[in-house]
Amino acid sequence: MIDGYISLHRKILTNELWHKKPFSYGQAWIDLLLLANFRETTFFKRGIEIRVPRGSLAYSVLALSKRWSWSRPKVDLFLQRLVMRNQILHQKNNITSLISIINYETYQGKNCNKPSNKPSNKPCNKNAHLNKDNKDNKDNKINTYVEQVRQVLDFFNITCKKKLTLTKERSNIITNCLNNNITLEDIKIAIVNFSKDTWDDRHKYCDIVYAIGTRNKINNFEKWFNYNSKQKDIKHELPELKY
Repeated sequence: MIDGYISLHRKILTNELWHKKPFSYGQAWIDLLLLANFRETTFFKRGIEIRVPRGSLAYSVLALSKRWSWSRPKVDLFLQRLVMRNQILHQKNNITSLISIINYETYQGKNCNKPSNKPSNKPCNKNAHLNKDNKDNKDNKINTYVEQVRQVLDFFNITCKKKLTLTKERSNIITNCLNNNITLEDIKIAIVNFSKDTWDDRHKYCDIVYAIGTRNKINNFEKWFNYNSKQKDIKHELPELKY
């Protein structure tokens, strides 16, 4: 298994080598990562405000086909493959098409500390550095949790087509999962599986607690994370893409 990563600046999008067409499958996948928002944005289309969360992009199949010099069926097939591989969530309506990178934080985390080259004449106080590092680590963890809680709720709303607000109860449910060493990616898998199932009066129970929370001693995260959809798996109907 290959470990580690490299930093890839978005300026590559302006490089003529990057736009050599037609795009390869791997190039198209990296292009989606580069086009995804690093923070939430909004825009208006046909007078309707569209919210694009962090880790998502609003591009139509037609726009991507022109960008990559692919046919529209090829773009559709490629996006279906990414959906089946749990790499993206793809939602389309008569206004726009929203693509969400499921493992966005894996590709765009905030754990890269830039080294400082500035010399210092101050004496080194090891205990002071340790205390500062501990405080910084604690603050970073809190900030990361706040951001991840927001991301989980945004992902749930997009996936389940809801407009839930971030209440204290929902925040505690998401934070509890994170405190139990459940990764953001695993939480998203549970939410996707939750969205696939249907039952009577589903609209009454379409809330984050029923997807990843614990209710009546039932651990809903484990239930939906291990859920096997009875829907027909279309991946066998699609030709394998070579990267």
